[in-house]
Amino acid sequence: MNTYIFLGKYGEIERGEYPDATAARLRAEALALQGPGKSVEVARW
Repeated sequence: MNTYIFLGKYGEIERGEYPDATAARLRAEALALQGPGKSVEVARW
């Protein structure tokens, strides 16, 4: 598992340790919450 931090328009959305597939799903959900034309950066280590 890797530690991921999801960063949106207003800062950190979520942080935790997830398998890669779960992190991909969470990124998609976070991106949907940000709205059209927005982005979600994902830091992984």
